[in-house]
Amino acid sequence: MKLKRFFCHAGIWPGAALVDQNEEDLLWIREEFHTWSAPHPKLILYGHTPIEFATHYGKRINLDT
Repeated sequence: MKLKRFFCHAGIWPGAALVDQNEEDLLWIREEFHTWSAPHPKLILYGHTPIEFATHYGKRINLDT
């Protein structure tokens, strides 16, 4: 079964395969991930950036409320 979602703390490095993600980026990335407009390989669920309500941005969902 191929999973359709990827959970991480902060986000992923845009354009890099999920297997090639750097642990530091998964924990701390912000601007590069948030401003990326092309699709991600899976639906990315993350936090690290507090917002008022969980928000769906197409191929990413911020759950940090």
